[in-house]
Amino acid sequence: MPETDEKTASSYPNRFQKQTLWTAITAVSFVVILAIAVGAVMGTSWILGYLNPILVPVAVAGILAYLLDPLIGMLTKRGMKPKGAFYTVFLAFNGFAVLLAFLVIKPAVSEGRHFWNRY
Repeated sequence: MPETDEKTASSYPNRFQKQTLWTAITAVSFVVILAIAVGAVMGTSWILGYLNPILVPVAVAGILAYLLDPLIGMLTKRGMKPKGAFYTVFLAFNGFAVLLAFLVIKPAVSEGRHFWNRY
């Protein structure tokens, strides 16, 4: 067995090889992290797209509850029971929605008929 000089044995891998290997490992790690991030974003967007018919009504309901809660609190402070305050706000809001729909739908139908007859 040939004897090797300690200086020669410890010079491999040399500094350039170590730096090149470290750069390659860093690049591979960066690509793996980027692929995981892109996959997570794509998976999240797919799940949200699939759940869109469920999430939109829940979000609208949450926003309405957040906006109408102070009105219910004000009515309960004035002496109404919470259940009565809820029903009052519920009926008032739905009445407003029906009135708004009536005010929008009736002219829209009239304009649609006018457009259909004209063209």
